Formats: sequence, structure tokens, C-alpha cells
Amino acid sequence: MAAAIFGLLGVLVGGILQFLTQEVATRRARKSDIARIRLLKEMLKDDAYPWRKLATCAQVIGADQPTTTRLLIEAGARASEKAGQDDLWGLLSRHPFTKRA
Repeated sequence: MAAAIFGLLGVLVGGILQFLTQEVATRRARKSDIARIRLLKEMLKDDAYPWRKLATCAQVIGADQPTTTRLLIEAGARASEKAGQDDLWGLLSRHPFTKRA
């Protein structure tokens, strides 16, 4: 009986420790994402470069392209609609979609 109680306690303590470890890692990653989004917004607000290449954005924030794409969308950016320029990104506030009748 005692072995079962100790086994159950071990499982509970292990579960709690695993949860806390994941929570710390998630918070750390989100803090990093917030800093990266801030950098992306600064880049995209620069009047000298109304559109930025995805590769440049990824290089500056130190992330891969899928992560950079996710963060650009969170930052309020969008990709260019023009053919051949699908790797260019700009802030939606500066480049709203044109309305067609």
C-alpha cells in the first residue's frame, strides 16, 4: 500500500515539475517573440524601405522563415499581392488592400 502511495506522489510531483518547466519555456519564448515583433515593426515603419524581404526580416530577428511569417502577421503586416513580389512584406496600416467595386 505504501508503495502505491509513493508511486502516486512521484507521478504527481513529476507532473507538476513538467508543467512548471513547460510554463517557463513558453513564457521565455513569448518574451522573445514580443521583442522580435517590436524589431519587425521598427523595420517596417522605416520610410526608406516601404516593403521588406522576408529573408531580411528573418535575418534581422534571428528566426526561420515560418516563424518570421507568423510574427509578421502578429505585427500587423501582410505580404505583397504583386506577382513575383510575394516575398515582400509591409505593414497593413501603410499598405491597405485596395477595394474593388
